[in-house]
Amino acid sequence: MTNPIEFGKYLRQIRRESGLTLRGLENLSGVTNAYLSQIENGKRGIPSPDILKKIHEPLDIDYYELMQKAGYIANDEKWSKLKDILTEEIVKAVDDREVKIERGLTWILQEMERLEEQNSIKKEEKVVEEMSISSKEYNDRLAKKIFDFCKDKSIPRMIEEHRKNKSK
Repeated sequence: MTNPIEFGKYLRQIRRESGLTLRGLENLSGVTNAYLSQIENGKRGIPSPDILKKIHEPLDIDYYELMQKAGYIANDEKWSKLKDILTEEIVKAVDDREVKIERGLTWILQEMERLEEQNSIKKEEKVVEEMSISSKEYNDRLAKKIFDFCKDKSIPRMIEEHRKNKSK
């Protein structure tokens, strides 16, 4: 375990660098200034992990770094490497999940378009069958629908939508 005097000096340095007085740290952490003073002077030994947890945020220091300095966590390369590996794995998992979600959304959109096209074709075929109209009449009605559609949307916007759909 770490030397209480060395840890006390370290804690005092961190507190001062944070711009806090003992009373200021007391107000922010709930740990009495008398106890904090005794820790800083090496008279109370190493504080418990619970006390370290209370003071790490006001001191703006990582809890695990404070735990290492106190001697509760080994400060060696293995810990550092493990932390790097875990961070890398977490980032990879998040990236993989985002890719899977993106693929899923793309598939859903493609399926929706396919079903919409199928429904549209089936409806048109049904209309043609029910009305028993000639192909010329059908083509005229289709041309009118296209014309009406184009009135609602500008041609450049339609081209842009078409390009976006093709790029997907």
